[in-house]
Amino acid sequence: YWSADVFSSDLVLQVVCIDDDPMILRLVITALQRTIGVEAQGFTDSSEALNVLRGGEPPALIILDAMMPGLDGFALCRTLRETEGFETVPIVFLTAGGPAHLAQAMELGATAALPKPFQPNQLVREIATILNVA
Repeated sequence: YWSADVFSSDLVLQVVCIDDDPMILRLVITALQRTIGVEAQGFTDSSEALNVLRGGEPPALIILDAMMPGLDGFALCRTLRETEGFETVPIVFLTAGGPAHLAQAMELGATAALPKPFQPNQLVREIATILNVA
């Protein structure tokens, strides 16, 4: 996985981003760090992400790609919603699957769902609002 940490503070919010495209992962993490200063951890493998998430404290927010090989974002979201401690963690979906995928994400309990391609500043605004750091 790819991890980076921007500000050394005792109360840095933890965000996890899961997307099988490493370029999107870097774009999202860099945008979040430069604007709202979260600590971001990225995964290109959803099964690995699930194992790491289950083994630690829930993050402040999870960004999730809908379409991934193996365990897709929808299945991962369902699993997380049934995992103790993750029932209310905000989940933001990113999907190139159109309106049907956006609707499915919301039905599964996503906090927000954005279509791909997306503007990084749009994603940052959405996350800042959810985390109340706007």
